[in-house]
Amino acid sequence: LGGFLVAVVAPHVFTTYAELAWSCAACAVLVWLVCLPNCRVPDFQWWRFHAWMAGSLVAMAVCLAFFIQSHEKDNVVESTRNFYGAMSVLEYGSETPGSRYLLLQHGRITHGFQLTDPDQRRRITSYYGEQSGIALAIRNFPRPQKRIGVVGLGTGTTAAFGEKGDYVRIYEINSEVRRLATGTNRFTFVHDTIALGGKVDIILGDARLSMEREEAQRFDVLALDAFSSDAIPVHLLTKEAVAIYGKHLAPDGVLAIHISNRYLDLEPVVENLAKEFGYQRLSISDGEGEKDWWIYSSTWVLLSKNKDLMTLIASRSETADKEPSKKVVPLWTDDYASLLPIMSW
Repeated sequence: LGGFLVAVVAPHVFTTYAELAWSCAACAVLVWLVCLPNCRVPDFQWWRFHAWMAGSLVAMAVCLAFFIQSHEKDNVVESTRNFYGAMSVLEYGSETPGSRYLLLQHGRITHGFQLTDPDQRRRITSYYGEQSGIALAIRNFPRPQKRIGVVGLGTGTTAAFGEKGDYVRIYEINSEVRRLATGTNRFTFVHDTIALGGKVDIILGDARLSMEREEAQRFDVLALDAFSSDAIPVHLLTKEAVAIYGKHLAPDGVLAIHISNRYLDLEPVVENLAKEFGYQRLSISDGEGEKDWWIYSSTWVLLSKNKDLMTLIASRSETADKEPSKKVVPLWTDDYASLLPIMSW
């Protein structure tokens, strides 16, 4: 019952996790009914007393839930929630001319942000700066018109790498993320790329299942950007999944995996996959030390069989690292994948 209320009912009632108050009340009621000594006092109707206490706690929880719902942060532009969780669009910098930006947050995880000034909104921000692994892979790819694949839409920042004649295909499982990233009053990365002559398709659904059904896309760069939270989609980093990605990569293409994560060290997982499929591997960390405020620290691992391109990228990166991770973990497959050995303690 609790799972049904949280997963099905609450997303239709709240745009935040306000039902946590209900959970606290339910625990309090349970403790009261189970642990309170049922003293024997003549003619005292204890069942009425218990019912009154339980009803009071529930009423307080309902009031607290709606109080939480109605007192969000002042900088919240929009809140929304569905089966995949609660998301908020937050506004910052409005007090400084030219510095206003909108940020998409899913729980505690930032999924990108965009400067809103017309002269600044094409600026690529957060984890995708010009020295990030994904930027270096795309900017240095030799074909003039590129085919770019992305798993994970966020605010649509990766679409901004697309230029006139380029094709960007983005896989996103959450329909609310697509709505926010393409709404004309919110983030405009996708619309701006289309306006410049690029083509952008957003494929709604699980990325791996979608790719299994599709014809080979021949991506020059395929970016996996779905692993920044504490509950990562493990099925996107198994041996079988990477075999599917290989089907969609051009022979000289690059698989770029965003492994920035405060809870998990995904580098040994990717190292195993590189060895399994015979890819060259290049780990690129960006944003450490002095950096522009709109650039976040990030770590991308690039996998490719294009030796010349990987050498070129390494020469133009400030932090390229060819050394493999020293952690020893088993190769992830659909039959076995464990987060325990890669947890950051």
